[in-house]
Amino acid sequence: KAAATMTRLTSTGNLLTPERRAGIIELPQRALTVRSLIPAIPVGTGVSIVEFVRELAAQGGPGMVAELAAKPQTSFDFALDSTQIRTIAHWADASKQLLDDAAGVQSVIENRMDYMLDLKEEDQFLNGDGTGENLEGLIPAATAYALPGGIVAGDVTQLVDKIRVAKLQVRLAQYPADAVVVN
Repeated sequence: KAAATMTRLTSTGNLLTPERRAGIIELPQRALTVRSLIPAIPVGTGVSIVEFVRELAAQGGPGMVAELAAKPQTSFDFALDSTQIRTIAHWADASKQLLDDAAGVQSVIENRMDYMLDLKEEDQFLNGDGTGENLEGLIPAATAYALPGGIVAGDVTQLVDKIRVAKLQVRLAQYPADAVVVN
């Protein structure tokens, strides 16, 4: 009879195999809000400049008029304006083997690149300085904040009060204040 030999395992060593979970854990993404507030208007292909008419002023207005009396006149001032089409672009290098071998990588790359474009667009809408290829952003183009008459600066110390007075300023200028962007 042959003697039985027993080996005691002191470590699991190479007996364990890794397990890979499906999917990719992606980086977090900041919520984009400004872009949804600005309407997009498609332009034709090959267009580099878009012209539009801007209303500058309206004077006069209607009034109460007796029968056969002269009616008040209203006049409007318009100007032709234009803006250059701007392009935001980027690209990424990914091997065919990576895209073929790792399921979902192409989708993650495409989604992340689209998000990065949207993020850059949102930043340009807010902060673009209008020079070179930059858009003219809302912040640089905005009229400086000024307290409407009758409001004392010392009464407007909290952020919520500043927002309320800023909305009032917009409303007094005859524009709708339908969104607030706070950083």
